[in-house]
Amino acid sequence: MLVTPQTVTVKWIGATKNHYISKGYKFTKIGDTFTVNAEDLTKGSAVKVKVKCDHCGRISEKAFCLYTKQIERDGTSYCGKCSGAKTREVFRRNFGFDWNPWEWNKKAQHRHNVMTKSEK
Repeated sequence: MLVTPQTVTVKWIGATKNHYISKGYKFTKIGDTFTVNAEDLTKGSAVKVKVKCDHCGRISEKAFCLYTKQIERDGTSYCGKCSGAKTREVFRRNFGFDWNPWEWNKKAQHRHNVMTKSEK
């Protein structure tokens, strides 16, 4: 979850000018910096914001666009340490088994070996 209250500094650019004006910010000129509430950032903003992990409670920084992508996907946000647990949870829920990249690599290598043998 996004840590609030939180303000960040952004620059006026043509692509986001109308967005911030509609949020009540006073336009100065293109290229000027100004402070906004993190909740008012545009969906695609790469500005780093402080985010609290929904799994362990750890606070870390993450690009706002990555945070919004996680929230849109399943309503939660995870830190780097907990992302593996989240991946396993999703695989368990969607496919009925845990994500194990080493096992998948073995299976992929086996499929590759079988295919190359059949081509000979």
